[in-house]
Amino acid sequence: MGNEATENVPSGHELCRAWSEAPAFLPHGSGCACAGHVGFHLDPAAVEADVLDYLADRYAKLGRTALFDFIERRRQARGVAFAAWLAGLDTAPLPADAAALLKSDLHATIASLARPR
Repeated sequence: MGNEATENVPSGHELCRAWSEAPAFLPHGSGCACAGHVGFHLDPAAVEADVLDYLADRYAKLGRTALFDFIERRRQARGVAFAAWLAGLDTAPLPADAAALLKSDLHATIASLARPR
């Protein structure tokens, strides 16, 4: 029987693909009904910063020091694309339960970028 804490947790590559394909990052024309007839797109770097801020705060409040430190290292990193960082989460130096929580939280957040408002 598998570990219930890590079952159904997306892989880093699945998170990378979801991030790369998130409709929220695609430019929408002013006539696109999905954009409410207003031209806009989200800046992936700004969304990444918001996601990391949220996760750092969440993990600090939960007392999950390893996850907080891991997120802080990412926030300080330069030169590594967020998609590449996501893809590398499967080999991240985190305990299995912490990695599962991080990937589940990221999956929920990234999935919200695809939901219509």
